This record gives sequence, structure tokens and C-alpha cells, in this order.
Amino acid sequence: MKLKIYDEKGKNVVREVEAEEYDITFGVVIELMELLKIDDNMNSIQVIAAAAKTWDELTSILDNIFPNVTREEWKTVKLKELIPLIMWIVRKSISEMLKIPGNGKNLPGE
Repeated sequence: MKLKIYDEKGKNVVREVEAEEYDITFGVVIELMELLKIDDNMNSIQVIAAAAKTWDELTSILDNIFPNVTREEWKTVKLKELIPLIMWIVRKSISEMLKIPGNGKNLPGE
């Protein structure tokens, strides 16, 4: 998962940042979904509107996934590239949750 950082004019890519390799925590997913009021039926325009309204909170959450991005750099990330990334994070997390066995097997203490 990569994030492009642009120059101040938004024309040239200054650098690309790779997401940290770790499992996205349930807390991060819940925070994103609550903050943006995301559900699986939302379209990109609805997510863009929600992201724009909650930019500071959103970037604080995304710092968990991209810890090497500075506050100033977040300002140069294009929303049209960030929204698919957010949707990917949420969908990937939901699909991972659906893989958890629901029959009681592999549960702690079982």
C-alpha cells in the first residue's frame, strides 16, 4: 500500500510512502468507520465529503498506518488518491474479520 506525497502545488510527486507492515487493528477500522460514517454501500463522493470535513482527525488515524508522513505532507496528499486507500483499508479489514471462525474453534480457552 503506497501513498504519494506531492509538492506544495500538487503537481509533482516528491516521494512515495509505503504503509507499515502490520495488521490493521480493529480500533483503527472502527475509528475510520465512525469518523467517516463509512458503510459498504457508500460511494467515493460521500467518502470524500466526509474526509474533507474530518481531515485532522482522519490524518491522526492514518498516522498509525503511515507513521513516516508529517503533518505538512498530509496536506499535499490528493483526496482522489486517499479515498480509494481508505476504502481499501475498510474493505480489507472487513474481509479479514469475516475470515474469523464463528464456530468457536481457535478461540482462547477452547
